[in-house]
Amino acid sequence: MPVPANIFETGGNENLPTIDFTFKSDDSPNKLLEIKKRRSALKPTQPKATSGVGHELVKVDNRDARSPEEILRAREIEAVKWPREIMSHAKRKHFICDYDFSKTIFADAKFPPDSEIHCFVCNRIDGDLLNCRGMFSGIVNKKKTRCRTKFHLNCLMKYNASDYNAQYIVQAECQNELLCPLHFCDICYLDRRKQSAFSGYLVECAFCMRAFHQKDCSPMGCKDLEVRLQLEDGVKYLTEMIVCPSHRQKTRVTQHLTVCCDCEIEDKKEELSKCKSCVRSFHPKCRTVKSVNNRPVAIDVCEFCLTGECVRLRTPIMVRWRAKEFYPGRAREWHSTPIRLRKHKYYDIVGYCLVEWLIDGKLSQFSIASIADCVPMFEKSLKLYGKNQSENQLNAWRALLDDEMLTPPRVFPVLKEVKRKLDTARYFSKDCEKAICEPEVNMCNCAENDENRCSTEDCANVRTFFECPPECAKNGNCRNRGISDRVVNPKIERRATTNKGFGLFATDSIKKGEFIVEYAGEIINKQELERRSAMIGNARDNEANLYINHSCRPNCTPIKKLILLKLRNDGAYYDHRIAIVAIEDIEKDEELTFSYQMENMLNSAIPECKCGVENCSGFLSKSSINDDSKKSMKRKASLELKRPAAKKSKH
Repeated sequence: MPVPANIFETGGNENLPTIDFTFKSDDSPNKLLEIKKRRSALKPTQPKATSGVGHELVKVDNRDARSPEEILRAREIEAVKWPREIMSHAKRKHFICDYDFSKTIFADAKFPPDSEIHCFVCNRIDGDLLNCRGMFSGIVNKKKTRCRTKFHLNCLMKYNASDYNAQYIVQAECQNELLCPLHFCDICYLDRRKQSAFSGYLVECAFCMRAFHQKDCSPMGCKDLEVRLQLEDGVKYLTEMIVCPSHRQKTRVTQHLTVCCDCEIEDKKEELSKCKSCVRSFHPKCRTVKSVNNRPVAIDVCEFCLTGECVRLRTPIMVRWRAKEFYPGRAREWHSTPIRLRKHKYYDIVGYCLVEWLIDGKLSQFSIASIADCVPMFEKSLKLYGKNQSENQLNAWRALLDDEMLTPPRVFPVLKEVKRKLDTARYFSKDCEKAICEPEVNMCNCAENDENRCSTEDCANVRTFFECPPECAKNGNCRNRGISDRVVNPKIERRATTNKGFGLFATDSIKKGEFIVEYAGEIINKQELERRSAMIGNARDNEANLYINHSCRPNCTPIKKLILLKLRNDGAYYDHRIAIVAIEDIEKDEELTFSYQMENMLNSAIPECKCGVENCSGFLSKSSINDDSKKSMKRKASLELKRPAAKKSKH
């Protein structure tokens, strides 16, 4: 199950996972201390006995009989529920691996011709297929070769296995590319370490669309492969891959845990369902997944098995031993196997792992067990399965569990350059940048005591689409510096829509002409536009890089504004920027939209429009609806108006 984001990680909506607006470092805090802090915050305050006139006893609400730990756990579980409808991990459609699941570690593989590669989601080859923008992982000699994954854009947006969210990945704050699931660590991504999930060396599964950090996140029950991959030049390269535990041979399990593995609350009144594929038990109400690949799920399968979650090696686990009780241990790598166990029939087999037992407070004994008999240790483990253990043994259990909680995950170098660049527009190349030189800084004549100063066309700068210089703000409340001050209208918020992902909505009424936000993105030339259109790269920029959706009847429009860049002896240099402004009064809870005005270039398809207004054109193209107000504003931006007499700024 996905875990809640800690304060240093990028989180998201759990029902429809996506990006959070708060971007933090990947450094993970001390988990145990965080839990203790949250628990202390949940402890009920004791009433203070007071006496005298006018004093009353403080009443404590005891209606919830659960302990603070149970309340905390219930809240955490509520916050991290899976969606009701999920997809299973897709098989690889662009990679053919010849492996028979024997004990050998060698396999041969090749890429099929591009013309035979299907969409990895729907398995169809028709329609506009996009290429993944990533590079193939695992080439030992570091030779770069592009990822061969193909997909339909609509299919990629619907794919949600392992919490995958294309709208988050395509954000400039994340990777700024359309990437398939082979380019992030599956375990880190589910743990909400969504920045570091894309960093570091990844090893791919040879049979499905999953990848893992090779050193730190190898999944329990996997098998390492040395794959001889044949590329187009006919030369075979050795690459490292794995077979993930999703491809294990499943067997029926008869003995199960006696506590729900989702909420960890032992409720004897409510009957537990037992998973047929592993030792987990669960309350039916705790399992939120109702369908997988649009098919109803069986009542005797837990969410862990339904979603194909994996557990890192070296994780403290509870293991069922010889169909009897559960004992604590730690999952270990196959290379740590003692010589006497290397002839075991399940040694280095997919679905089995090496277990290092915790005996007499020491990790020293080894066995091989099925991952279906293993479950990560949880706090209830000590209470439920340590009843007949000595105090020294229980302390060793606690130390093992605390060691896991206190050990921070490996921090990968995460580049935040893209986040910094998103704050304002940037140029694709120097030839795009054409600064305008004015003989002087353009100051307006607005009254300094005016509450709505520089917000209407009475302001000379507003009327001629110049942004006021910093000196204007020093003289009073200037409302014409939204771009330079990186202002975002406080009366907007992001919300989920029914069929367009996320959009921006008004939380209060917005007046015509009011500044919304700067259109922050790349400023490119026509040649680069044509190149990206040929690659259907605009699907990235226009589909998910902005939360303001397209509409054939928009209530906002982009306009050009000139902002002050620098002062020199020969004059003041201004630069073009794009601001989104309202072209009509917008009511509360109304969605903010503008026309993308996409053109069909080089026979690339224009995406379908889903605005739903009357006379919708059907595509994200230029619209004729509501053109009068847009043309009036754009006409002003294009005309060279004579400026009225203005104050000169000293520089």
